[in-house]
Amino acid sequence: MWFEGFQLALSGTNSFFLLLGTLLGLVIGILPAVGPSFGLVLVLPFTYNMEPATAMIFLCAIQSA
Repeated sequence: MWFEGFQLALSGTNSFFLLLGTLLGLVIGILPAVGPSFGLVLVLPFTYNMEPATAMIFLCAIQSA
């Protein structure tokens, strides 16, 4: 059970979106008067066609960066 979760989280697609979300979060965080919540609002439409785990990893990476 735990191994399957780690395997899902560390798959190639999810790792790519983790990196992409971190980079987007950093870029959005640098801009004045724009915070992580606004970054989530900007990328939320792109997550509609993603797998749920991938979308959550992507959004969490943006929020925490």
